[in-house]
Amino acid sequence: MLTVDVRQVPNCGLDVSGEYEREALWEGGSIALRGPVRLDARVVRSGPRVAVTGHAQAEVLLACSLCLEQFRYALELPVSLVFMPSVVRVAGGKETEGGDHDAVTYEGGEVMLGEELRQMVLVALPMKPLCREDCGGICPKCGRDLGREECSCRPEPADPRLAVLGKLKAVRGKDLPPENQGAERRGEDGTT
Repeated sequence: MLTVDVRQVPNCGLDVSGEYEREALWEGGSIALRGPVRLDARVVRSGPRVAVTGHAQAEVLLACSLCLEQFRYALELPVSLVFMPSVVRVAGGKETEGGDHDAVTYEGGEVMLGEELRQMVLVALPMKPLCREDCGGICPKCGRDLGREECSCRPEPADPRLAVLGKLKAVRGKDLPPENQGAERRGEDGTT
């Protein structure tokens, strides 16, 4: 497991680096990692507070949201974490809760990095993955990948109720020289 023993961190800090296999982060998960997650970080302790800064790298296999083709996606993740013990002993032997809103809690003197790395990878994934910027997607009629081949399907006719808007767009575009198209949305003083 990805752990750092806080008691072993010297006052000057500790460099941590390594590669962590998929199984260490995703036990039965649905993310297709293409190799290990690489972590290079510095661990600094200040009293009970532990700061971890550095970067992580990972490569995942994603499916394009337009053409469904699988592709590799490289992630470069900045790591900036603060850990606090779940319980802190203060003067007089009393115990108080140690976590604050910006810190991740730890117990037993060990900081667990695995779950935090897993969450960083999940958050960094694109919401709408694209295999390339100009992906054409799939034809809704014949199912051909439009990025690889053209199809002979005709586009579906537009809703006839919207035909008036199409004519208006055509008329307005013809009235303006190309460098001023779009200027009709601005006022005479150049404001929108």
